[in-house]
Amino acid sequence: MVNQGAPNARTGQPTSYTIENPLKTTSLCGLVENLLHAVIEIGIPIAVLTLVWIGFKFVMAQGNSIELEAQKKNLRYTILGIVIFLASWMIAVVIANTVNSLASGTGINPFVTSCN
Repeated sequence: MVNQGAPNARTGQPTSYTIENPLKTTSLCGLVENLLHAVIEIGIPIAVLTLVWIGFKFVMAQGNSIELEAQKKNLRYTILGIVIFLASWMIAVVIANTVNSLASGTGINPFVTSCN
């Protein structure tokens, strides 16, 4: 976007400036894709750190049956969360590919542009 500002005092020509898009995308599809990549890049290291922490807690339980049961429960919930996290990413990719394939058949896509 180029706007013209007040005239320059020395030259008398209008001053122009530009505003750059900080998101680096021009479509809704690109925005969603960038958000999903950011979530994946943040979520996977958090999941790995959580698994490491649970492993550490298993070692610290030192045979205490109550603590071991609690850590088994934490491990199950963490793995379930990781599965849900990755499944939601997979569903988003499938939906994007379906929308793109439907749009390419009609030639008109009112919502998003292709995410190739």
